[in-house]
Amino acid sequence: MSRTLAFTADVAARLTGLSEDQLRDWDNAGFLEPEFAAPNRRRPYSRIYSFQDLVKLRTIAGLRQHGVPTQRLKKIGGFLDSIEDASWASTTFYVIGKDVYFTHQEALQAARPLGQQAIREILTIDLQPIVADVRKGVDGLKQRSPQEIGRVIRDRFIHGGQPILAGTRIPTATVYEFVRRGYTSDGILREFPRLVQADIDAAISEEEQAVGDAVRRTG
Repeated sequence: MSRTLAFTADVAARLTGLSEDQLRDWDNAGFLEPEFAAPNRRRPYSRIYSFQDLVKLRTIAGLRQHGVPTQRLKKIGGFLDSIEDASWASTTFYVIGKDVYFTHQEALQAARPLGQQAIREILTIDLQPIVADVRKGVDGLKQRSPQEIGRVIRDRFIHGGQPILAGTRIPTATVYEFVRRGYTSDGILREFPRLVQADIDAAISEEEQAVGDAVRRTG
């Protein structure tokens, strides 16, 4: 992808059709770790997924629906991650029963028994439509009203009432964490294309005020 996109776990779940519990379990098992995950997963909003992560998750979800065992999917994921020129977004999968073959040269060589199967038994999963569908879902997240720009709200049904940026499910704490890691405003906007500078300013103000309040309470 030409630019990096970042998504909190709840948004990743919504875009992939998987549950947050499933995402957490796969992360804990080392099956699919978020690209931007914090070392300490017990911290709030420590799981941040990239666009490529979403494509992987949608692919895995589709293959699982067709009966491919999770253990086999782990091996496929490990293979693709180990090959520099292989990627989920440019791969076509062929499912025959519970066996999976894909379009990297070495994998095709290992799957030569494929030619012995009846063509009608083969299910083809082309990832380009998956990529396009994920992109469409991401674009749909960007729609916000002018009144929501630069505004912080709390909703007890979203992140337990933690402050978020209006019109998104992005916690101010997540944006502030990127600031703490040394990201510039331009860098944060590349990671979170739904946001604008006013949102970053609002998130910083919210979190700095919270820090100040905490200091005054303990002072």
